[in-house]
Amino acid sequence: MNPGIDPSGADILNRARTLLQQKSIDEALTMLHTYVSGNPQSSEAFELIGVAYAQKGMTNEGIQALISAVNLNPSSASCRVNLAVAFQRAERT
Repeated sequence: MNPGIDPSGADILNRARTLLQQKSIDEALTMLHTYVSGNPQSSEAFELIGVAYAQKGMTNEGIQALISAVNLNPSSASCRVNLAVAFQRAERT
């Protein structure tokens, strides 16, 4: 991102998604935590945080973030699916 440019929330979330796809998980988490501090009602950001933690093998942290996402947006199918997957992974460990 260029200094002096204030990207929109959608741009930040899309960039974080790209970073996750590139396996730059720590960079994505830093970006997402910064975003969530100013946008605490963003279920999409919490969902991405949960996915990022799951990719790092930090299942409990991922579950907590995904629970926040579901609480913020109970009708989100993707939040619920990601939470179910995280619970399944937790049972296997």
